[in-house]
This record gives sequence, C-alpha cells and structure tokens, in this order.
Amino acid sequence: MFFYGSCAKTSYLYHQSVGQLKLLNSARPNQEVLNDKAVTNEAKDRIRKIQELKDFFYNFFSRPTSKIYSKVAFLQQEAVTYLVIASPFDQVKAHEEWFPFMGDFPYLGFFSEEHAKEWAGQLEEKGLITYVRPVYAYSTLGYFEDPILSSFFHWNHWELVNVIFHELFHTIFFIKDEVDLNESLADYFGEELAKLYFKFDGEKLIEIEKKIAMSQKIAAMIRQKVDVLNARYADAKGDNSGLDRARAQQIYLEFEKEFKLEGRQMCAEGKIADEDCLPLERKWNNAAFAAFLTYDQESDRIRGLHKSLKLDLPHFLQHLEMKYQKYKEDGPNETFVAYLMGSKE
Repeated sequence: MFFYGSCAKTSYLYHQSVGQLKLLNSARPNQEVLNDKAVTNEAKDRIRKIQELKDFFYNFFSRPTSKIYSKVAFLQQEAVTYLVIASPFDQVKAHEEWFPFMGDFPYLGFFSEEHAKEWAGQLEEKGLITYVRPVYAYSTLGYFEDPILSSFFHWNHWELVNVIFHELFHTIFFIKDEVDLNESLADYFGEELAKLYFKFDGEKLIEIEKKIAMSQKIAAMIRQKVDVLNARYADAKGDNSGLDRARAQQIYLEFEKEFKLEGRQMCAEGKIADEDCLPLERKWNNAAFAAFLTYDQESDRIRGLHKSLKLDLPHFLQHLEMKYQKYKEDGPNETFVAYLMGSKE
C-alpha cells in the first residue's frame, strides 16, 4: 500500500518530492514554448496572457517580481494534483495532518490520482468520510519555481485572471498554520484585483457585482447549512457523545434533501442553471462540506474588514502585513485571524 503505519508522512513527502521534481524537470522556458511550432496558438495566447497578468500583479502591489510562471509544463493528465479531504462521519470538520516546518494542513495533495484514491481508502478504513477533487492550479509558496501548467488553459478569461491573481497572492503573503485564512485572502484579493484589471464600470460592473453577490449568498447559505448539519449531529449524540454511523448517515440523507431543494430554489432565483449551481453540481458529503469551508471560511469577515478600513487594495495588504508582524512579535495564544479581526486600530 502507498501509505502504511508510521512511515505514512515520510512516504507521502517522498512521492510528492518525486512528483514535484518530475513536473519541474518537464517545464520549458516560456519563450522556447512560444517559438515551438507544435504548440497551438490558443496555448501560446494563454501563456502571453499569464505573463501579462504576472507583470500587472507585481507592479500593482509594488513588489519585486518572482520567477513563478517563467516556464511551461504540459501535463499528461487533466489536473495537476488531486486533493484528499477527510472528515468524521458525525461532524463536518476537516481531518488535519501535521508536517514539520510546514504546519497543519486540512487536506493532502497528490500528483497521482491513484495515490489520492488509495490514501482516501485508507482514511475511510479508519472510519472517516473522504472527498477527492482535481486541482488545476496550486502554489509552492516560493519553495520552487512554479511553472505555467497546461491545466490552466481550460479556464475562461475571467476564471484565468482570478486564479492567476489568487496563486500570485500566495507568493507575497502567507500565514503559517492558517490554511482557511490564506485561501480566503487569496480568493478575495484575486477577485478584487480582477475587477480592477478588467476596468469594469457602468452596467458591466453592476452585472459582475450581481454575480459575485449571488455567489456570496449561495456560499453563506452553504455555511449556514453546515451549522445546521453539525447541530443535528450534536443533538443526536446527546450527553453520551456517541452516535453510530447508520444514524449519522440517516441524519445526513435527510439533511441533503433539504439542502439541495434550497440550493435549487436559490439558483433559480439567480437564474443559474442546475449544471452551474454549486449546491447541485457537486457530490456532497461531510468531507466535501469541510473542503468548501476551507476555501470560504473567512471571506465575509475579510470583505467586512476591508470595507471598514476604507483602504485601497495595496494599503489593505500593507495593513495585513503590519498586523501579522505585530502578531508574531506579541506571540498571543490565539490564531492570527482571531487577532486580526479582534484587534482595534
């Protein structure tokens, strides 16, 4: 088996290192790819666009550029990695893994879909519920020279700009041990910068703002429903803190019917087709909900903080950096997000 006993983390790191090295070694300089007649014009257009977005990003925040996206890697599979998220069967809560020097992570990523499914199977044998999803972009946070990936090319223009800005944000600001906050910050900065990049105004800006507002409304509904599900699990456990798996499954199935009904109604209100409706198009379970929270947990609070500070985007980043530096100096017994949101100017 791919994972076994106390060697699990060592084995994981080894296979990830091999996968990362293979990816990096297969990458070719951008200009070489652009000069290659065998590469499609569509792919070349995307490479040029990503170069433009990279320059825009670092210039906008007045930061020195990095070597990220200076090369291109063409993958042998659709996704670059596969994430495995696990959760208890009687609670929506991400199962975390700890790694030296890197901290805690509520998921593990695998370059091989086979290894991802194998790891998921072993977690399920331990009684956990799992969710495996493909990933088309990721950042090594400056540890390696991340290349442009062929998996980027399937996104539309708006999605590509958001994702590139999201990943680039990780290269200039990252908080140890707080994956939820890191992802929410990158999502927020990526989306806000995308609106500035496209120079939306008038009716187009109103249209985009409406779509974003509907996405936020749906996300808020999902978060609220997770609270409902966890409350039902807790009520069923009672004082003895015990809940058998069959009863937990019954609770979940009853909940899922309600969740999808409300999701369908909300998407219909926003004129979103079923195949594009997040509550409907994803195969949900406890782990899938935990995965969603990882990427959306702090979005509303970040948006509220930015609005209350009345700062432009570069100065909002400077504010976060200043707070994080003071947080490390103070050494408080709380998370940075708690420190940030609870701090007073």
